[in-house]
Amino acid sequence: PGIPGYTYTWFPPTGLANPNAAQTTVTLVNYGTIGLFITYVLTVTADGCVNTDTVVVNVKPTPVLAAGPDVTICTGN
Repeated sequence: PGIPGYTYTWFPPTGLANPNAAQTTVTLVNYGTIGLFITYVLTVTADGCVNTDTVVVNVKPTPVLAAGPDVTICTGN
């Protein structure tokens, strides 16, 4: 959890539930065919001091469902 008196800023805010929280969640969808890498930078400010850290999120492509060709099934079969 965040520390009272500290400010937290995540950048970019893309997909973040709360870009101003110490801990947040990210929701991203990748409709492409290769991994999508997004680098987030967290800036923490307190008492005039500023510190940053980064995290790289790998968003894997959305799986493609392939159950095979359509098949007709008649009643009783």
